[in-house]
Amino acid sequence: MFLLLSAVLAHVAVPVHLAPHVTSPPVWIGRLDQSSRQLVVHNLHPGQHFAVYVNGRLLGTSVARTPVDRIPLRRPFAAGTTISIVADADRTGRLQRSTVDVQNDYLQYRYDPGHTGWNQSETTLTTANVNASTFGHLFSLPVDGYVLAQPLYVSGLTIGENVYNVAYVATENDSIYAFDADTGTQLWSQNYSNPAAGAVPIPYQAVRAVDIAPVIGITSTPAIDPDTGTMLRGSTNACAAVGALIAVSSKKRDG
Repeated sequence: MFLLLSAVLAHVAVPVHLAPHVTSPPVWIGRLDQSSRQLVVHNLHPGQHFAVYVNGRLLGTSVARTPVDRIPLRRPFAAGTTISIVADADRTGRLQRSTVDVQNDYLQYRYDPGHTGWNQSETTLTTANVNASTFGHLFSLPVDGYVLAQPLYVSGLTIGENVYNVAYVATENDSIYAFDADTGTQLWSQNYSNPAAGAVPIPYQAVRAVDIAPVIGITSTPAIDPDTGTMLRGSTNACAAVGALIAVSSKKRDG
């Protein structure tokens, strides 16, 4: 159970760096974006006490019940907010700390679970800068088929030794592409057809499609789990019962 402190105490600055012997922690916070409704803390041990700080200010304290503690949020944090966890001493007698910044991501169809398409925490786009002179087309990128699924976006993602803002694009040819959203450079791509399992793009004539041609593959928008760093893509055709999990930092299929 997460204990929220009083309104007065929650706004008293308590810099976490003043705690003695804070080291790089085995505990860590799952990725957060501006639509996240829970804070997930990993590698705790039952009974371990920890405190949550928001931009260096104490938000509240909790006692872990399981190795993965999920704390509901009354409202999402704005992009750019810094969240820190300071946990009880480990076996070495030193406190444990983990810090993440809230990202500005687009992880599913129409942005949020309600499919509203509305980012209530938007801070970059304004009525002043969205105009013909400052907002518009950046580049066109080649892919192997038509794109009906909505592209997705993950900011600040580590791939190899570098950090990128990544745009993911799924095609009707059963391929997924990862592009550097700032430069248009292709980071990786993979085709997920599986002829042996009967999972291949379907000729549009087979289902008498009138709005998708020449083949039907990944049509629905994938979804990305920010906590595990995986993408769930929809079934490629009517013969494929389930989708597949894909590591968002590589083209490897996880399951």
